[in-house]
Amino acid sequence: MKEVKLFAIILAFYLATIPNVFADHYYVGGYFAVSKSTANKKVIFATNFPNTTPSVIPSYLQSVLSVAGWYSGNTPSAWLYQSDIELAKNGSVIFFPQAYYQGGTTPHFSPVLVGTVSSVMFYGEIVVQTGGNIFFKAFVYNTQSQWNSNTPTIYTYSYLTGDNGLLYGTETIPYTNLVCKYLQCGVESAQLISSSQWRVFQKDFAYYGGDLNWHYVPAKSVEGTSSYITWYISGSYLYYFRVGGLDFTGVTVEIPSSDNMKWKWNGTTIGNDFSLWTTSGTVSPYPTGA
Repeated sequence: MKEVKLFAIILAFYLATIPNVFADHYYVGGYFAVSKSTANKKVIFATNFPNTTPSVIPSYLQSVLSVAGWYSGNTPSAWLYQSDIELAKNGSVIFFPQAYYQGGTTPHFSPVLVGTVSSVMFYGEIVVQTGGNIFFKAFVYNTQSQWNSNTPTIYTYSYLTGDNGLLYGTETIPYTNLVCKYLQCGVESAQLISSSQWRVFQKDFAYYGGDLNWHYVPAKSVEGTSSYITWYISGSYLYYFRVGGLDFTGVTVEIPSSDNMKWKWNGTTIGNDFSLWTTSGTVSPYPTGA
C-alpha cells in the first residue's frame, strides 16, 4: 500500500539519498489542491465498481482513501490511515482498513468480506475521537432495498494512536522540493490492469469542517511516483512516504465533475496535476451518522 524512502540530512542540509523501499503498487488518484489545513476529525469517500468484469483483475483492484494524521502543531505525526475497499478477481469485495506508523503496518487489521461487484455503494470513513482513538467505518449498501431505506451494514475497526486530527491539502516537505498531498482518493493495484472492462467510481470525497458540514475543494490528479502523503524527521534523518509508488499508466478519468471521479483504463495516462474540478462546496454523504 505504501512506499518509503529515507533521506539523510548532513551538516548544512546537504541531502544524501539512502533508499529503503517497500513493495510498490500501481496507483493514481486525486488530491485537494489547496494549502495544508486540518479536518474536523473526519474524512470520507464513497465507491463502487460499475461496468466491471472482475475476471480481468489479476488479484485485487483497490479503491482507497488515504490521509495523514497529526498530533501537535498540525505537523504530521508519521501515522498514515487508509480506508480500502478491494474488488477481487472472483467478484467479492473486502473492507481492509490500514494504519501505518513510520513505514510499518500497525496494527495488522484483518480484511472482512462485505459485498460483491454488484453491491450498490460502499462508504469508507476515518474518524479521530478524543484521546486519539482512530475509527475506520464502512457503510455497505449491498442491495437496492438497503439503499432505498438507508439501512447499510456497518463495519467498524478502531485503534489507539494518540493522533489529534487529520490533514488535507498540500505542503512542501522540508529540505526538499517534493509536494506532500495529505488527503488522497484513488485506485491501486499490485499489477497493471490493461483492460477496458473495469471502472472505479468515487464520490463524496470530503473532509469534515468546523462548521459541521462535509466539504470538498479544488482537486487535481496524482500518480504513484508523486503521491507523497506524509513525512517525519528523526534525528538527522528525513523520512517520507508515498501511496503505491508506481504510476498507474493507461488509466484516466471519465469526464470528472465536482467531487465525482470514475477511473478507467483506456491506454491514456492522466498524469500529475490534471485538474479534476475547480469548485468548492459541501456534500451530504448518504449514511445516517456519517
